[in-house]
Amino acid sequence: MNKNTQVIDFQKMYKLKTPASRYSELSVSISEKGMLTISSSLFNKMEKFDNKVIADFYLTSDMKTLAIKSSANANFKFPKSRRLQCNELLYLLDRNGFSTPVKYIVDWNDANNCFTGSLATL
Repeated sequence: MNKNTQVIDFQKMYKLKTPASRYSELSVSISEKGMLTISSSLFNKMEKFDNKVIADFYLTSDMKTLAIKSSANANFKFPKSRRLQCNELLYLLDRNGFSTPVKYIVDWNDANNCFTGSLATL
């Protein structure tokens, strides 16, 4: 059959969805050197204190689930660059058998009033 004359029934075909832009992804990534970076979309959605994102980060013991809770008295203070060095997290990931870089995809969790997410496979 000539492909130029083939009749196509679009109703019976699967239409691909537009992939999410990497710029709209709510995520936290950790580099090989322990640099913790929050995505620009996440940074823009998080509560600001003096133009900085200030939050505490919590991890489950298996390192697969992350929770981020904003607070004016939290430990992590992100400047506009959205990056901080976090050697403790690098150590914990390594100790639990994860090689870096890693990424956590997060979303807002109404029940806990924080962002939560899971470790993504890269």
